Amino acid sequence: MAKCPNCGVKIGIFDWRPNCKNCGVNLVYFDIEKRLLADSERAEKEHREFVMKTARVKAAFIGSSSTREKVLAILRIILTLLPVGAFFLPLVKIATNIPFYTNAMNVNAIGIYELMSTFNFGGFFKAIGSDLFGTPSIYLLISIVTTALMVIGIVLNLLLITLACSPKGKPRTLSLSVINIVLAVLSVVFFNLAGTGYTAVFGAETFSTSIGIGSYLAIGLLVLTLAINIVLFSKKFAIQVKYPEIVPLGYKQPKKKKKSPLDNLFKKNKKKEAKEEAKK
Repeated sequence: MAKCPNCGVKIGIFDWRPNCKNCGVNLVYFDIEKRLLADSERAEKEHREFVMKTARVKAAFIGSSSTREKVLAILRIILTLLPVGAFFLPLVKIATNIPFYTNAMNVNAIGIYELMSTFNFGGFFKAIGSDLFGTPSIYLLISIVTTALMVIGIVLNLLLITLACSPKGKPRTLSLSVINIVLAVLSVVFFNLAGTGYTAVFGAETFSTSIGIGSYLAIGLLVLTLAINIVLFSKKFAIQVKYPEIVPLGYKQPKKKKKSPLDNLFKKNKKKEAKEEAKK
């Protein structure tokens, strides 16, 4: 049940009168100036926060003021994207040599998609439980999972660049870059272990695997991404966010009047008159 803001008397559900039955104060317009002022301050605070966030996002993407900051910021975006391109190069090579069939396949992102679309997951999970193929199959599964997590991490890193200049932007960006490198290295290591295990079972002449240039290039680009993030977070090269001048909502700055040549002439005359009076 509502109460009168002035005297505190309870107002009934069916009491529709605009004035309090006890003190007679208008319930609608009571203390309206304070309420409007509070709304205005809240709106200005939200506007200020929005402007500051926008300035941080802009600085993180394209730098703030100096040409050096802009070049480094744009270079960070390019380096963050490039590891995705490395996935379209040969990541691993799988060679099979059995009677009446020989195949050497370079697997990249497109090849992985084609393999996953026709992959027998039921048979793979049965192989994990077997004594002969269990260990290399587990290594292969770990390699696949770490690769998928690394791709997600690269996409997240690109998205979270927008928050790189926020208060917690530095630890978040650097941590994600380090995690992506660790996942990439683990993916390569466990694929090698899986390939070694399958080769031991089938024989080196029948089955072999190797790491392609795409994997090494992806790791190298991830290291470069971490390096440029470290540079951009250092004191010497840190991006300085340039916040715009925030004015109250609805306020328009007055236009500057253009000075005419006569104004300069009048100023010179006044200076001459002041000097002459000083000499007297």
